[in-house]
Parts: sequence; C-alpha cells; structure tokens
Amino acid sequence: MPGSKLCSLILRHYNTFMLKIYLLGTFYITIDDNPVPESAWHTRQARQLLKILLTHRGKIVPRDALIDALWRDADPHKAATTLRTAINALRKTLEPNRPPYTPSSFIVAHAPGYKFELTGQVWVDAIQFDTWLDEAEHAADDAEQQALLERALALYRDDYLCDDLYDDWTVAERDRLYERYLWALAAQAEILARRGDYDRAIAGLRRVIARDPGREPVYRTLMRYHMRQGDMVAALKAFEQLRHYLATELGADPSPQTLALHQAILNGQLPEPSAPVVPETIATSPLETVFVGRQAELKQLIRVLDALTQLHGRMICLTGESGVGKTTLAGMLLRRADSAQVTILTAHCQLAEQSLPFAPIVAALESY
Repeated sequence: MPGSKLCSLILRHYNTFMLKIYLLGTFYITIDDNPVPESAWHTRQARQLLKILLTHRGKIVPRDALIDALWRDADPHKAATTLRTAINALRKTLEPNRPPYTPSSFIVAHAPGYKFELTGQVWVDAIQFDTWLDEAEHAADDAEQQALLERALALYRDDYLCDDLYDDWTVAERDRLYERYLWALAAQAEILARRGDYDRAIAGLRRVIARDPGREPVYRTLMRYHMRQGDMVAALKAFEQLRHYLATELGADPSPQTLALHQAILNGQLPEPSAPVVPETIATSPLETVFVGRQAELKQLIRVLDALTQLHGRMICLTGESGVGKTTLAGMLLRRADSAQVTILTAHCQLAEQSLPFAPIVAALESY
C-alpha cells in the first residue's frame, strides 16, 4: 500500500500543471507559461495530429479520418502503425514528466479513434474567444458587451492556424471563427456609434473592410456614420470604394439598398449628426410620403417581414398590371427590411436572358 500512496501522490503533483494552447494565428503551446520548444516535437505529424484533435474540440476523431488527413496515400497498415507512433510522441511532448504506465490526461483513446480531453488544466484561445463572444451576444448592457468584445478581439492574433491554410480540415473552423471576428468588430463599432464616438466606430468598420472588402452592409453602415459626422465627402468616397471593388472584382453593381442610400446622401436626406438616427430616413423616393392605395398590402408585407425575423420564412409574389405600383411597394418593403438589418438579395429579370433561367439567382448571389 505504501507504493500505491506514493504513486497517487506523484500523480496529484503531476496533474497540477497548466497547458495553454494558441490556435488563433501561429500555433504554439506553453506548459506552466513556458513555451514548448521546437525540439520537443518528436515529429511534425505529432504536432499536426494535435491540431486536428483540437479542431474537433473534445469530440472523438476516428482513426481513419486521422490517417486520411495526415497519411492519405500511405499503405493502410503502415499508416495505422505511424498513427500509433505519432500518438505516443504527442503524449510525450504534452506530458514529458508523466509517470510510466499512467494514462494520458489529454490524448485519450476512445473507440473508434482518439480525442483531446478538455480538462480544467487546459486553456485554448479559440475556445475562450468563442466563450467571450457568446457572453457578449447576451450581455446585459453596452458596457458589459464592450468589455467582452475587447477581450475576445485581443485574442484574435490572426486567422485560425494560419500556417495551415491549405489543409482541408482547417477550413470550416477558420471560416467560422473569421466570421465571428468580423461580427465582433462590427458589434463593437455599433456600441461606439451609440455613444457618439464615430471616429473609433469608423476605424472599426475600416478594419472589417480591410479584411473583407466585399462586405456591402458594412459599407452602408460606414456611409451612415460618416454622414452623422457631417462628412458627406467621406460617405461618398466609401460608396465609390465599394462600387469600384464590385465592378473590378465581381463585375457587379451595388445592391438597390446601397444605391438608395447613396442617392439619399446626395439628396441630403439623412439626419444631421446631432439628430436622432431614424433608419427609415434613408428612403429616397419622394413618392413614399404620398403613397396611397396600397396600405393594406404594405401592412401584410410588413407582417411577413416581422415573421421572417422570427425565422418563419414565406414566399410572396406581387402581381398586377404595369404601372399599378408593384415596384414602389416592393421598394418600401426593402427599405424597411434594410433598416431592420435583414440581408437582402436582389436581381432583375431581362427579356434577353429568358434562355438563362438561373441568371437572376447568379446576379443576386454576386451582389451579396
């Protein structure tokens, strides 16, 4: 029994260290805040194996999937042996002082493969990033949300595993975290704008555009912020930047809601910087104030739009003779949808394109 007590004491001491793993940007690990040196990795495959297991966040990854990701063209029997060797090497790297014949705290064999055990000894920047953004989405007020967003954004050193851009198993997670990063920047800008700090809000939106210059809704918000500063020139320059990008990179034009906002700016119809922001003021058609005869239809469309925000989709078809106001009615609905931050895809059907049945769909997706 003395031996058992000694073994238990060794294990308790061994299990007290802290493992920190950084996946946002260049991959690296620290044990008790001491970086794991390059020489500690016995093979490159062991390091890649760890990245794959971490990407699955505690879920079991089948052996076949691991072999396919790392040794796709190898003989299956040899690949299975190499996998076991890489698993042992990985365990030695993460737990260099693990006593003999004791189970690994992190790399766990679990049929039909292996998983990384996310214990209390492990901190992963990508997981913390997600946690803080989840909390930010449900924050009680702007101050709490701002603090959580700042913490999360500080973790995003670069895109997920940026040294492994061409590995298929990284793509989905990289794209997901990238989208959350851009959302966080936009959410932070919105909070700053509500405080009247338009300089920092605009700088935040510029960071989004620098990363993804095709984000049309971000340009519209940027144009509005410039106008609330009383800077019409900057707002028009933002529109021209978007228009040039769409034309040169995608061969497309700005969407109708962006064109409507551009025209509103030219007409001076947006509120002054000191005035309260009313989203509906981006409406451009002077007919809106005298629109008559379709109030019932408009109310019905608004009800459908409200249902859409509750994830209850519908399809609506506006029909009628030429000149009865279908386009105006649809335009009013689109402007209301835009003010509600609903994503809008639009396209026009041309008679010359009747032999191309999917042309409107392609055009709508290109504008998005």
